[in-house]
Amino acid sequence: MIKRKELKQQAKKVVRKHYAFLIVACMIAAMITSEFAYSFEQFGAMNQESVQTQSKLPSSGLDASDVIAEFFTNGLDDSQKLAESIEEEHIENNTDPILGLTNGIFASIVNALTSGSIYIEIIAATSSLVGSTDLAVMILIGLGFLFIFLIWFYIRNVFAVVLRRIFLEARTYAKVPFTRYMFLSHVKKWSHASLTHTPSSRQWK
Repeated sequence: MIKRKELKQQAKKVVRKHYAFLIVACMIAAMITSEFAYSFEQFGAMNQESVQTQSKLPSSGLDASDVIAEFFTNGLDDSQKLAESIEEEHIENNTDPILGLTNGIFASIVNALTSGSIYIEIIAATSSLVGSTDLAVMILIGLGFLFIFLIWFYIRNVFAVVLRRIFLEARTYAKVPFTRYMFLSHVKKWSHASLTHTPSSRQWK
């Protein structure tokens, strides 16, 4: 029987050999799943505090959520006007020379996301294609739910299996390449692993 001291020695060897590799695995798990998230909560709180002290919100306090609420309350035209005013206010209030939001492709993308104008433009474009604003909203909501489900099913749900395989291989092998993150894809078992790992499947076993 393996003694506790031997187990601790083996564990230390594994950590020394694959320290960076396992840290990256845990960081990915903390970002896309709920595992190891507590370890990063303190760091996240400190980072959020520093961002709040450095960033400036529009004096009106409005953001993309208010634009969406305006769309459902007063329609497309009023929400477009509100999004444009928020975007202009973002540009006027931004004085950061490094993270400026006035020029460039990145700045236009950030302004469109934070002001909510991109969502209104997508709704307007879809509405012009299908000929109905209500139908366009229903289609976009359905696509949004489908996108969230696919992210959960093929990434978040599967990564729990991948993470455990990574730790097992790090304990067994001297070298573990980063390509082992995709081992389920290589053996064509990605969907099967996700389906097996769903809560309903585990409940009936």
